[in-house]
Amino acid sequence: MSKRAVLLVNLGSPEKPEVQEVSSYLNQFLMDAYVIQLPWWLRRLVVSLLVLPTRPESSTKAYQSIWLPTGSPLIVISNQLREKVQAQLSIPIEIAMRYGQPSIEKKILTIAKSKAIEEILFIPLYPHFAQSTVTT
Repeated sequence: MSKRAVLLVNLGSPEKPEVQEVSSYLNQFLMDAYVIQLPWWLRRLVVSLLVLPTRPESSTKAYQSIWLPTGSPLIVISNQLREKVQAQLSIPIEIAMRYGQPSIEKKILTIAKSKAIEEILFIPLYPHFAQSTVTT
């Protein structure tokens, strides 16, 4: 058995297309210092007073318009990719999201429980350079 595993990492998605879930996801995403590059206290004010009171409802409607019967399109397609890559390789392949679930931390802990794994190869699936995707 290989001592390596692969973690395919994507940006993330709310768990459900519901206002509370979208609000939680937006909060996690927007409070990342690399997404909104302001001092913490100012970022908290912007997110809490300007974004979260208004944006989750319209964002929820947008998510509802694209949501699949099996879940978030990003998660569903990421899992399909994982299955196709897994079929080609003889090492464990997992997916994780930078924001939302399944989290990178949880997947690392899951992989780490396998005493045979000594190395995890991270492959980011987002196609752009931004502080929020290459630094955090």
